[in-house]
Amino acid sequence: MRVGGKDSYAGKIYVQMSGLTGPGEKILKEYFEAGVGTLVMMHIPEKDAKALKEHGVGNVIIAGHLSSDSIGMNVIAEEWAKQGVETTMMSGVVCKEVK
Repeated sequence: MRVGGKDSYAGKIYVQMSGLTGPGEKILKEYFEAGVGTLVMMHIPEKDAKALKEHGVGNVIIAGHLSSDSIGMNVIAEEWAKQGVETTMMSGVVCKEVK
């Protein structure tokens, strides 16, 4: 948890996943001003985390880029396998056997 604390009110939770970059400090603040209490993101630049901490509202949980990719790809690969697509899993992406 980069912003907030374990006892912080979660409020509405918004999952904002984007590779390469985040939306920036101004947009992140707008989520909180619009009623979101917790953002779950892949990553956040240190300067944005610092600005949100100073703002004093909301929580930011970092899910982690590699784990987020792996979880998301597992769901997609499992669906492909159900549809008969042959899949080869590697680099931490593990598809359960689908029958």
